[in-house]
Amino acid sequence: MASLVDAFIALPGGSGPSRGLEVLTWSQLGIHAKPVGVLEREGYYDGLLRWLSHAPARASCRREHLGLLLFADAPGELS
Repeated sequence: MASLVDAFIALPGGSGPSRGLEVLTWSQLGIHAKPVGVLEREGYYDGLLRWLSHAPARASCRREHLGLLLFADAPGELS
């Protein structure tokens, strides 16, 4: 099913955060190069943003892969 979409979106709550990181991992593995939208609501992803800010320095993730993550406060801003 992932091959049929143009992009992914992670929503706060449920499995959204883990799915967003899963598809980011897929980009690291060369499975896709599609953007991943992250809908930020009321600071839900603040911890993730802090972790991602130092992940490239720790060799956890490359900057070009992090560039696929698009954070926004409203769905219409994820374009």
